[in-house]
Amino acid sequence: MSYVSRLVLAITLAAPAISPATTLFPVDLPRRDWTHFTASGFSEPVCGVVYRLRDTVTNGMALGGVDTGCIDLETSGLLGYSTIFNSHVPRRGPINLPVLGVSVGGETWVLCEPEHMKQGWGSYQAGADGQPIPKVWADLQLEGVQTPKEIHYWGHYPVADLEFEMEAPVSVSLRAWAPFLPGDAVASMLPGIVFEVRVRNVSSSPQAGAVAFSFPGPTPQEAGSDQFERTAIEGKVTGVTVRAPRCSYALTALHKKSRSGGELGANGAAWAAIERELPSPDPAQPGASAAVDFKLRAGEERVVRFVLAWHAPEWNGVGFPGATENYPKYSGAPREFTHMYVKHYPDPAKTAELLAARHEELLERVLAWQQVIYTENALPVWLRDSLVNVLYLITEDGLWAQK
Repeated sequence: MSYVSRLVLAITLAAPAISPATTLFPVDLPRRDWTHFTASGFSEPVCGVVYRLRDTVTNGMALGGVDTGCIDLETSGLLGYSTIFNSHVPRRGPINLPVLGVSVGGETWVLCEPEHMKQGWGSYQAGADGQPIPKVWADLQLEGVQTPKEIHYWGHYPVADLEFEMEAPVSVSLRAWAPFLPGDAVASMLPGIVFEVRVRNVSSSPQAGAVAFSFPGPTPQEAGSDQFERTAIEGKVTGVTVRAPRCSYALTALHKKSRSGGELGANGAAWAAIERELPSPDPAQPGASAAVDFKLRAGEERVVRFVLAWHAPEWNGVGFPGATENYPKYSGAPREFTHMYVKHYPDPAKTAELLAARHEELLERVLAWQQVIYTENALPVWLRDSLVNVLYLITEDGLWAQK
């Protein structure tokens, strides 16, 4: 059977074998070097590069699919550049805000490392009006909470796996991924990301706490408004839809019991309180948060899943939202284009529900096509890793307009 045939077969059937590892991948691997190792979800060893906090990395993994735009998840655990709300030239970011935190026994760990955040060249780009774009959260302070002492990061597009080292009674890992399946354009156009948080009780006594996820939402320019409408989502998934004239998104948890609130952002006091409460939402604030409470016996593990889905139907050919209306030099001929993904996924709440319903199948299929490449032993290890990760260019640089 040819290489291509095996790849197509793997995408169709998926590999059911799941490795029994308690971590997503070993954390004692060589730093910043290609190597073989076992990993969760793969029945045979994979190959890749694991990065740590002290490693200089240009950008983290781009989480997104075909025509959906993407969000970079940096090796620091912070959000980087984002194009999901159609800020393409210049790109929005780096956002430099945390997305994830865990609270146990009254102590909270925000799962990022602000000391290693990147300002990036976007901090010095000229904006559409010729003015420099200011540094974003240049002095990010997270008072009242703790952060990991190390983050182990393995990117294999469209997946980012992170293991967090922290002095806590629980250990935490994150698998963040978007659907991308060679040969299946419709599934690969699904505008959403699944954030799978594994919480393991590594102590000898029961532990209770909460996992929280925070998302900053669009900027007023991306949204076309400084006011945002919120609608609760209830059912098999729970959460909220946030809408504005130009774009909307849904933030949900794959749990019948979850809590929703306003953005946690860079507010250390708000993160410290996630076990008790989330910030009250404000119509003038675009962000949102979700939290899931947990109880773990000694040695027990639980997976908490959050789904982010978005809908930003039109992009401006100039490169950023509002260019035609707000800047006279860009006025004239129509420059608006409609994303192809909107044809299949017109509502972010329904998209989130669909991704929640199909997350197991879609992830298995993603890992299956990757495994075909990883086990092609005739190829050098660096090439196998590169053949997987080079595909991120499709979501970083690709747009697909409807007729």
